[in-house]
Amino acid sequence: MLFTPRQHLLFFGSLPLDYSFWFAKQILDQNNSNISLAFLVLAQNLVKNPFDKTHFQTVESLLGKVAIDHGYKGWLIENKEQIKKFWGLTTDKILSLLEATKNDPAVLKRIFFENNHPHIRWHILFRIWRLGDADLLKNLGQIFAKECDYFRVLWNWIKFRLDLDIDITLEKRNRTYLDYNLLAEIFFKQGEVEEAVKYWLLSLKFDPSQIYLIYRIYESFQISNLPNVNDYNIHIVLYTYNKLDTTFRTLNSLLNSDIGNSKITLLNNGSTKFSPSILEDKIKQLDGFNKINLIHLPVNIGAPAARNWLWNLPDSQEADFVVFLDDDVLLPHEWLKFYIQDFLNFPDIVVVGPKVVNPNGLRTIQYVFRYFQEIGRYKIRFTANSPEQIDWGQYDYRRPCLSVMGCCHMFDVRRWKQKQIPWFDVRFSPSQVDDLEHDLQIWLQGGEVLYDGRVEVMHLQDAGKNAIKDRASWAHVWGNHMKMEAKFNEKELSVINTRVVEEEKKYFRKIFKEIRDILPFNAVDFVSFLMKQKI
Repeated sequence: MLFTPRQHLLFFGSLPLDYSFWFAKQILDQNNSNISLAFLVLAQNLVKNPFDKTHFQTVESLLGKVAIDHGYKGWLIENKEQIKKFWGLTTDKILSLLEATKNDPAVLKRIFFENNHPHIRWHILFRIWRLGDADLLKNLGQIFAKECDYFRVLWNWIKFRLDLDIDITLEKRNRTYLDYNLLAEIFFKQGEVEEAVKYWLLSLKFDPSQIYLIYRIYESFQISNLPNVNDYNIHIVLYTYNKLDTTFRTLNSLLNSDIGNSKITLLNNGSTKFSPSILEDKIKQLDGFNKINLIHLPVNIGAPAARNWLWNLPDSQEADFVVFLDDDVLLPHEWLKFYIQDFLNFPDIVVVGPKVVNPNGLRTIQYVFRYFQEIGRYKIRFTANSPEQIDWGQYDYRRPCLSVMGCCHMFDVRRWKQKQIPWFDVRFSPSQVDDLEHDLQIWLQGGEVLYDGRVEVMHLQDAGKNAIKDRASWAHVWGNHMKMEAKFNEKELSVINTRVVEEEKKYFRKIFKEIRDILPFNAVDFVSFLMKQKI
């Protein structure tokens, strides 16, 4: 197993709520001197769910043994007597009850009204949040916020994600890192970067284990002087199969973003549900349709071959950058400027990809950066495509990584050719794993992959478990995964993993060094402490 609790903090910046106890136990079982780390892992998640008696008492018992300064002591003392009133139901019992719902929103709603215990309602609301059911979360959240004061800050987070009005003069009593982070996000969204940084620094002082805030603070100083898109020769390519309406939405989003004079090519990959003329007529409804070069194929050649076809077009080979888009994405306005900046700032990257969110009102996380979880002989396991579905801003920054999602990724043509990166492997037709495997090839050939969480792309199709419904589809996915496992030997996988980890660490050291002087002392101490740990 490659990933440890320490690495999870370094790579993902925070720990999932449901796994904090497991991580803390792993930490303490390996080395009892890591009490400070275990405490911060547990305390951070206790704020998100304060109603479990065992969780609260465990954090309380570790309080006097923590060697790193933090802000939890006052919060624990101030809230204990009130929270004790709600003890009784354990998290295990609640999870057992809710597992039977199979996350059916109607069933969760029924249980919410049948049980008025705050601990049960808290877990129900978190599940609905992860499901992305914005209307149900809004309705039930309003009810619970009136009944439970401890839900106040989470309710404000929900309103922030729903673009509802928020009172930013949140009372200062009982403020935690969640309050500070929310205030930072509000100011950052309004363009008040200095105010955002102020609150991120206060949040780090409260809880120095929030590694991702170091990235966020660094990135806040990098958003000015974005490059001019028209200074570069860019070819944006996409292929479609039987998706008339979503392709139209994607092209409309693309044309309404800042792409300057970039060329666009759409490959109709043998669609059978509409004729070429219907697709052409649909595209002509778009403002700027004359920028789109349309190619029709008589048969579906699969995703890898379609990518290779588009890559080998003269407009691609003569370009500075080639962007591959899926036919079901919605793009932010300045996505291309950020991507160009990435290639200017990172001289060794061959490809960059975005933060991907689900098509719901809460814009829950669908896909971020991935690493190896476990490797061996004919064995490759990856970290989750979305370690946490709820968006706390924990992925809105840049970092080298093993792989990014291929729904909107951009390649440097010159670097691809210099590194002799192979084409996409047609053995993965019609789709699945081809872009992931290609990222591994980039690392193996001496290139690098970058994740840019500043670019938030909405993927109109769920790329996770919900996208696959039948056994045949699962068989295809696992079949392609096994093909990928057979392509790389243990030495190659080890080389790839070593390069990825070293580049990620090197980048973190760089940004930490650049902003170290403005960080709270306890955050500096925590980073130094964490880098020395072997767990």
